Amino acid sequence: MRVKPIPKHLLIHKATVKGKSDEDMWGNSIPGTDVPLEHVRFEPSSAIEKTPNDASIDYESLLFIDTVHSLPAGYTPEKGSEIKFKETTFSVEKVEPVYAVDPDTPHHYEVYLT
Repeated sequence: MRVKPIPKHLLIHKATVKGKSDEDMWGNSIPGTDVPLEHVRFEPSSAIEKTPNDASIDYESLLFIDTVHSLPAGYTPEKGSEIKFKETTFSVEKVEPVYAVDPDTPHHYEVYLT
């Protein structure tokens, strides 16, 4: 049994993952390469998560990345990355794969943003 991907007509947003800067061997800053995301979905979020040390994380938005329709194919941002959506820059706090039927292949990813 196969679960259909998130319908493309629901993946209405575009965003950019800001490239992380690096340093060359002389300590000069080298700008990172931005990664454009297409066919993704942003949803506002008001979720609050408690951490083991009793701190709280207030998620501002949830980003859905489909494993079939979202571009670039196979890309998921890393924790700590910055994502620009419209005029707002978010920080990636957590990336969770969501599985449907196949326990080895995610159906989509949910990216929690602060």
